[in-house]
Amino acid sequence: MNLFRSLGNLHPLTSAQKDIWLDQAVQAQVPLYNICGHVEIDGLLDPERLQRAVDRLVQRHPALRTVLREGQGEDGLPLQSFVDDLAVTVQIHDT
Repeated sequence: MNLFRSLGNLHPLTSAQKDIWLDQAVQAQVPLYNICGHVEIDGLLDPERLQRAVDRLVQRHPALRTVLREGQGEDGLPLQSFVDDLAVTVQIHDT
């Protein structure tokens, strides 16, 4: 299968993406590929400016706008697409 073959805006998963997807399908209860964290900032923060920075980052990098389309591939695996706009809301908790 050609990894660069495109079906409109749908593209096959890479080998690494297939491995991760299959592993998560078999072991969904294991959060092996989930990465989370938080940042504590002392001092003033402009929430609107931070949100704009995250919006720009997501708009600049297609990998951050990748969506898996379940069951779209001819082999039953999902295909990936890159959406033009993906809203990511920065959650701010003031303590």
